[in-house]
Amino acid sequence: MRVRQNEDRRDRTGSVSGAETEKKTFNIVLCPSHVAKKWVREIAETLPDTVGVIVRSIVELDSLYAQYRQGDKSICAVISKEKSPRRLYAPPGGSA
Repeated sequence: MRVRQNEDRRDRTGSVSGAETEKKTFNIVLCPSHVAKKWVREIAETLPDTVGVIVRSIVELDSLYAQYRQGDKSICAVISKEKSPRRLYAPPGGSA
């Protein structure tokens, strides 16, 4: 996924490639934890037919992808960089 920065300084969010198109897409946003809720809010306010969800585990990511496959909306999985990759990709039953 590529994120393009908007040249207009009044718009502080980047636009997610593919999210503006007609077809649905599954996107992953990796960001600092203190702006994760802002990403979800900005996605809801600016991208039609797109849902932003904070993902805290690989189980949640799998569930979100299953919802994406069945639904008709684009999905942006927002992952805190503090949760990834160490905590998000930890092996089942073990510590990373």
